[in-house]
Amino acid sequence: MPPEPQILLSLPPSGVKAFRQDSRFPFPQWHADCDPVGCRLGSGGGSAWLLFSAWKRQCQIKPIPFWNWLGQSSRIIIHAGGESRRLPAYAPGGKAMLPMPALRWSHGQHLEQTLLDVQLPFLTSVLRQRQDEPCLVIACGDVILRGDLPPFPDADIVALGMWTTPEQASRHGVFFCPRERADQLAFALQKPSPDKVKELSEDNFFLIDTGCWVLSRPAVQTMMQQCGWDIMRDAFRDGGPTFYDLYTDFGQRLGNCPAISDPIVSSLSAATVPLKNGGFHHVGASRELISSTATLQNLKVEQYQDIGRYPLHPSVFIQNAVVESPLRSHHQNIWIENCHLGPQWQLSCDHVITGIPENNWRLALPAGVCLDLVPISENDLAVRVYGIDDPFRGSVSAADTLWLGQPAQNWFTQRGLSLAECGIPETIDLQQAALFPVLERSQLDSGFLQWLCGAPLAELPDAPDEACLNIPAVHVPAAPLPATAAQSAPDYAAFYRSCRRVSATELGDQANLARLAAQRRQFISLCLPLLYVGATRSIFLRLDLRRTAELWNEAGLALPATKAISEHNLFAAARETMFRSEVLKRQGDKDGAAEEEHAAFALLCEALAEPVRADGVVPQRRLLEDQVLWTRSPVRLDLAGGWTDTPPQCFFAGGKVLNIAAEINGQPPLQCFLKLSPKNELIIRSIDLGCEERIEHYEQLRNYMAVGSPFSIPKAAFALCGFLPEFHASPPPTLADLLKSLGGGLEMTMLSALPKGSGLGTSSILAATILGALNEVCGFGWTTQEIIRRTSVLEQLLTTGGGWQDQAGGIIPGVKMLETRAGLFQTPQPSWLPERMFVEHANRDLLLYYTGITRVAKSILHEVVRGMFLNDHRQLAILAEMGAHAQNLARQIQRGVWDDIGLGIHRSWELNCALDPGTNPPAVRKIFTTVKRHLLGAKLLGAGGGGYMLMAAKSEDAAAKIRQILTDNPPNKRARFVSFTVSTTGMQVTRS
Repeated sequence: MPPEPQILLSLPPSGVKAFRQDSRFPFPQWHADCDPVGCRLGSGGGSAWLLFSAWKRQCQIKPIPFWNWLGQSSRIIIHAGGESRRLPAYAPGGKAMLPMPALRWSHGQHLEQTLLDVQLPFLTSVLRQRQDEPCLVIACGDVILRGDLPPFPDADIVALGMWTTPEQASRHGVFFCPRERADQLAFALQKPSPDKVKELSEDNFFLIDTGCWVLSRPAVQTMMQQCGWDIMRDAFRDGGPTFYDLYTDFGQRLGNCPAISDPIVSSLSAATVPLKNGGFHHVGASRELISSTATLQNLKVEQYQDIGRYPLHPSVFIQNAVVESPLRSHHQNIWIENCHLGPQWQLSCDHVITGIPENNWRLALPAGVCLDLVPISENDLAVRVYGIDDPFRGSVSAADTLWLGQPAQNWFTQRGLSLAECGIPETIDLQQAALFPVLERSQLDSGFLQWLCGAPLAELPDAPDEACLNIPAVHVPAAPLPATAAQSAPDYAAFYRSCRRVSATELGDQANLARLAAQRRQFISLCLPLLYVGATRSIFLRLDLRRTAELWNEAGLALPATKAISEHNLFAAARETMFRSEVLKRQGDKDGAAEEEHAAFALLCEALAEPVRADGVVPQRRLLEDQVLWTRSPVRLDLAGGWTDTPPQCFFAGGKVLNIAAEINGQPPLQCFLKLSPKNELIIRSIDLGCEERIEHYEQLRNYMAVGSPFSIPKAAFALCGFLPEFHASPPPTLADLLKSLGGGLEMTMLSALPKGSGLGTSSILAATILGALNEVCGFGWTTQEIIRRTSVLEQLLTTGGGWQDQAGGIIPGVKMLETRAGLFQTPQPSWLPERMFVEHANRDLLLYYTGITRVAKSILHEVVRGMFLNDHRQLAILAEMGAHAQNLARQIQRGVWDDIGLGIHRSWELNCALDPGTNPPAVRKIFTTVKRHLLGAKLLGAGGGGYMLMAAKSEDAAAKIRQILTDNPPNKRARFVSFTVSTTGMQVTRS
């Protein structure tokens, strides 16, 4: 796989220090820096400085020329520095590091996630569009982008845009593209008037600039040079970059007819890509933080998404906080994070409240008032009060400079204060004014805080019978506070005048983010048990439970003796049980962890098996005495999307799989023969294993799970077909009685003409083939879809736990895309694709090679399925990409370009390896390495680890060289090439 991209962040100085000290962000994968002190660089100059800073840091480890370093990997730059005047609560650490709540419809998010965590999945998907060479993505740190990405044009600069109206475009940078070549950039303008946009739109399409650009290496070099970079000296000419704005200075010089002429910049090719189904969510201001998060929470409102009790999420966000006062429907637009709000707090609306330690205050916040307590040094706290829409800009004495939603001067006048006696110059900018008291913890009391915030206009009515928006919190006792200076002072104005105060700028520079983070972790530890106990109402079971278990153990918490979820809710109960297993595993309790894990898999099995048991069958004989029924099936060659069909993942997200039904060496290799027997017994024989077993009693059949049994699959198949009482609608007392009612027993002979661990779906397709045979003999009338479903149940009974793609891929003919919707009843719907490319290329430059290396898929499957239960965020992201890639490769097959198909097969292998490194053991890697230069792409089929390999060669000559290399130097005595053909029949059933 290509190397992981390096993430470069521009943050405020305090944020840089905290970021570099955080073990979650090791260099060189992560790097943060701020602009040089006193320098204003702009987005272009800031990007150049960040690249330079990361390169210099790398050179301290191992010197390397800048150009060579630039070509080592792709990078993502996120600009999240600046003063953050309109979002003061998170100014010290940088907006990209602000905590973001887990979205209620999501899976795999976590309690410590930041805006950066929410941004990165989309930005990395942008990088994947340009995997041919290292490139640079530049994005804004206060914007969340989402949408579907079309293929990128080949250009030095690709900028992402969104369709909009002229009125909205007038507030942004705007790209104009010729109507005859919409993928090319004609020119870009900054904030043109609506009339100008309408005028230019007669000949051009227009899109707003999302701030997300992709730059090739030549484009990066040009940007660096524009900022003063000397490519001969690997240094800035003036010691540092000059001011250069990416979106104006650079952007307006791009295009076929740029707004500003510049031969050097304009020589770069530029293109725009519109986001399909896109979203642009700005979180650069306090009110936007709440409104954009609410929009994200309400992206999915379908009730089957299990989004909670409210069809629309109320605009009240509580995270890493203990809130003891109830919040009702009249509370709107509220953000509470890293706080304790006791029962005597009274809120209104339009609040951002952060950093409040445990307290016993009585405090009523007026509408629109925000409150932060920011740690300063080791013991102090700065009290920042402000209005939700305050821009923190303008001289403090100006009538239009707002603080707490009113002219700043008014605040002082209302409290009998003057700017002069508070030592605040009248002309100073509000951002630089020393407004915020710095106090010791013991000096804080609710009276002084109320004086700072102002009195509410009216006390809000409470409605006891109205449902709470928040989960009721247990009381957190706060230590009684000693008498304080503020409490003992009759004059809060005098106290304000005399105490130390800092400005917003100073507060950002002096904030102790380590103390803030420690308090946040403390509140998380208090919240975890509440979220767990209220799991049916909270986001808990949709979190990344592996990471949550880590937090649980770090907090030293004990698991509740009683589980929170009833087993009637099987999926939720299985998730909870696997979470408990993960907690116990991390605590070193291996036996307890194994017991809970087994229980979780048992619940999954029960979810599938119970409907089949409830719908018992009655086998009836539909075979003549002298007839032989012959069922045979091809194998499955999976091209993309494998794993997305595996429970429980497919239950939550549906599956998308692309595969081929194929015959090997001209024959369907999986076969089953059935005929009647005069004795009341079941006889099972295996041609390839050379053994047989005779079954006369239920108990012999019921031991289908016996370790090492060669007949587990046919026994389980007989069980599902009503030959065990638990799956029979009205079971006779004994198996002999049941067979007697059928007129005698059955003889089954089966054949698997493939080596064990082939990766071709052998066991699943053999199970489906046997079920298909029994379906005919017993007269059930099952459809192909029902056979696929019952095969999945059979695999759960055997604890192999695979998905549906193997049996569906084998018994359904041809080249097809198979898709299912989320839900327990998985019904793969095929969309057939043209077979031409595989008919023409099979055995010519598309080769099937048996590696001679075997591995049972169950060992790989176990760990992957465990991760599915635990909502492992990394794993879920890969699974989502696998599904999207399957759809993309299906389109490539329709287009019929062989190179693209081969590269698509290679990408499938990369994704499989990313999901589980055990997929690609050293012996397999050696085979790949031996023939790599002749391949477009290759992959092991199935779960990986061994078995068959599908290789797409660059040409017929390349295929011949691959054959020669591996024939002359086989990895082992069993390795060999085999021929295959596309099966146009799928499973076949005939009678003699």
